[in-house]
Amino acid sequence: MAAHNTPHDTTERFAVAEFSVRAHGAAGDGKTLDTAAIQAAVDACADAGGGRVIVPAGGVYLSATITLRDHVELHVERGATIAASGRWADYATGPRVSGLSGGIIDAESGQGRALISATGARDIAVTGGGVIDGGGRHFARRDLGEIYEMASQRPFTLFFLHCANVTIRDAEFIDAAYWTVRLSVCEDIVIDGVRIHNDPKLPNNDGIDLDWCQRARISNCDIDTGDDGISLKACEEFAGNTACQDIVIANCTIKSRSSALVIGADITGPIRRVVFSGCIVRQSHRGLSVNLAQRGGPVESILFCDCIIETQYDDDAWWGNGEPIYVSAEPWHGGEVGTIAHVWFRNVQCRSENGVVIQAVRPGLVQDVRMDDVRVELGSWTGRKGGRIDLRPTSRDEFRDHPTTGFYLENAAAIKLTGCEVAWQGKTQPCWGLALESHGPDAPQIERFAGAASAAGAAGHQAWPATP
Repeated sequence: MAAHNTPHDTTERFAVAEFSVRAHGAAGDGKTLDTAAIQAAVDACADAGGGRVIVPAGGVYLSATITLRDHVELHVERGATIAASGRWADYATGPRVSGLSGGIIDAESGQGRALISATGARDIAVTGGGVIDGGGRHFARRDLGEIYEMASQRPFTLFFLHCANVTIRDAEFIDAAYWTVRLSVCEDIVIDGVRIHNDPKLPNNDGIDLDWCQRARISNCDIDTGDDGISLKACEEFAGNTACQDIVIANCTIKSRSSALVIGADITGPIRRVVFSGCIVRQSHRGLSVNLAQRGGPVESILFCDCIIETQYDDDAWWGNGEPIYVSAEPWHGGEVGTIAHVWFRNVQCRSENGVVIQAVRPGLVQDVRMDDVRVELGSWTGRKGGRIDLRPTSRDEFRDHPTTGFYLENAAAIKLTGCEVAWQGKTQPCWGLALESHGPDAPQIERFAGAASAAGAAGHQAWPATP
């Protein structure tokens, strides 16, 4: 019989090398610019083959661009804050980006500088329960009431480009000046347990943007922001890559003055094989949105399921008009627009001030949109004007006066509604119209639809005549 051997202590063998930013000179006093010290810790970690860079609790570390390298985990401890510098000149030069120039690269396009950056890195992470402060307040120029006028140059909070094996876990991001977490042309991504709490009056402070990314999982995140909550894109500045595809977004809570969960509007290539599930959207301007506004696409094989949506009217400074579900193919800069197909919504509960909109600028662009067990409960509680369709972004007239409709369909083919319902709640509003309205060459397939026109719609003065 073989002798029993006590296992050797493997603690040292599997220990992660740690590099404290304080050991490399970081002051952590919120006044001293600690960029060089933090970068020195990152470089030492990478040069040693990888490990964990520790941002210790008890300090506020003022910084500009921190560049992660292969096999480096930036760990911000609970009680620590990395705070973005308010000086644009402190940030390292980045690629030209289209987020502030209408989704196109032109003379107005700015540089993609960032607080936390990486380019071409593998096996990188940002973790810990500490705070990463994007410093948006430093770049606000004027308060216009419902929205800020912002500086034309401002940094992303986190921007990774051409990276693989990316993890962002348990971090808290606040007050982004621009998109909070942007990953472009990255693959094998995990974003889990992240909190994003941004200023609701600051434009373009999206929560999470995946641009031309593949094989990503976003889960268990809480996002409260002015602009889009989670957005999938294929931006012009990195056009020519394969696709944005194989994405799962699950178990997140979102609040946004724009679209909570959105595909688009910056799409110059394919976006496909995407699942959104188990999410809650509250107090948002648009809920679930597929918004193709450029020549890209196709956008196809998209599934939204098991979601609860609450949308409401907001100021016109923010795109949207209270739609719980919005599917649109609408050219933004003139010219052509791509196609949307095979988009399914299943088991979705909506409470909203406006109805579902599925529309295209002409037939042939949107097809095979299915809604199974989608309930739309329409009410009025903000006191803002209703009775309009907001087509933004678009090169046509942005707003169209039209009665509030439970399900509004225009120029969409192969649309199927199964087990759907419309319910009107509270005092009848003059702008309320029909439960279901369809325009275009193809009639939708309807099974087990429940709901009737509102009292105003039934009176006939709120219904559009059908088009042939």
